[in-house]
Order: sequence, then C-alpha cells, then structure tokens
Amino acid sequence: VKKIQDDFTSALEGSVVALAGKDGKPISQTMSLNSEVCQMMKNESKKGWDRCLQCYQSVLDLTKKASETQAPLFIDCHAGFIAFWMPIKAGGKLAGAFLGCGGRYFDKGKSREELKQKYAEYATEIGVDKERFVKFALSLKPATSEEIGTKVGWMAKLFGVLAEETAFS
Repeated sequence: VKKIQDDFTSALEGSVVALAGKDGKPISQTMSLNSEVCQMMKNESKKGWDRCLQCYQSVLDLTKKASETQAPLFIDCHAGFIAFWMPIKAGGKLAGAFLGCGGRYFDKGKSREELKQKYAEYATEIGVDKERFVKFALSLKPATSEEIGTKVGWMAKLFGVLAEETAFS
C-alpha cells in the first residue's frame, strides 16, 4: 500500500496522501512532504503548520460523517491548494477514505499576477519568506477538478478492490 501511495503522491506532484478507516482514523502513514510550499509551512511556520494539521483533520473527519452515497469532495486548503476526500467502498459499503492535500491548486482563471499577490499575502500572514513561498507556489502546475477527480477516483477504486479482496479472503 505504501508503494501505491508513494507513486500516487508523485502523480499528483507533491500532494500529501493518506488512507483512513471508516472511523476516520488514519490507517496509513502520510507521505513525505515533497511540495516545497508544504515543507516551508511545516519547517518555518508554526502558524502555517497548525493550519495544515487543522485542514488535514477536517478532511479526515469527513469520513466519520460520510454516508454510503457520499460523493468525493474537493476543496481549497487554508493556503489555496487542493484538498480532497474520496470514499473507499467495499461491497457497496463505506470502508474508509482516501484523502490528501497540497501539491497543486485549482485553475480558477486567475492571472499569474493575481496568484502571486495571493501567495505573497499568505506568506506574510504565516511568517515565511515571501519570495521563496511565491516562487515555489507559482512553480506548481494548476489542475482541473476533472484531472484530480480522475486520478483520485482511480486510487479510491483500487483501494476499494483491495478492501474487498481483504474482506472476503
């Protein structure tokens, strides 16, 4: 499972991903933070890292509230990057969730200058080096919800198959 998660982290270019059981508790280690902006928040800003952890916990808590028909959820994290929650189903029942954050941002038609201003303001707010944060943030590729939905959906299906195989073997 770790190898699959590592490969998926690479496919999403830096997202931190994890698996949660149906109780909302993590059942896997989160992946390494290979996104420079996430590294900056973790290593250089208590305020930024606390917000990361709060966002992660909020996405994790969605599993506890999910129904069998729950659709995937894609939101912006506190810093403006993609956070996602995708149910994993086995035998038609909620078995857990695949979730993650960071590494990409949704293409909402903002100009490069608007993004630069947004990330500069956020860097100042959390107290990290503005130039470096903006540079790293703007080096990330924007994503469409369809692209992320396809990739995350594929992983949720794969983990659903694994959950079914484990449950029935």
